[in-house]
Amino acid sequence: MQKLAALEPALAVTGHGDPLAGRELQDALRRLAHNFDELARPVQGRYVVQPAVTGTSGIISLPPLSRRGQVLRAGLLVGAGLLMLRQLRRWGVLGK
Repeated sequence: MQKLAALEPALAVTGHGDPLAGRELQDALRRLAHNFDELARPVQGRYVVQPAVTGTSGIISLPPLSRRGQVLRAGLLVGAGLLMLRQLRRWGVLGK
């Protein structure tokens, strides 16, 4: 954030929220850079301890999912598998 704020960009169209420009943008970036922990650091989830690492070609690495995230992902996969099995049985692809 400090590097971005130091660039003093004239316009930011991020794809989320309203575009910002000029002094309003520069002041907001400086405020965010100086108070990042209070304003933007997550209090729970996978990015609390370790940030994502990005490069010029995109994402290089992501921190591992939290235990809660792993359980949720596993639950979603099991649920999707059961729904798929049910549908295959309805279509007669699998025996009842």
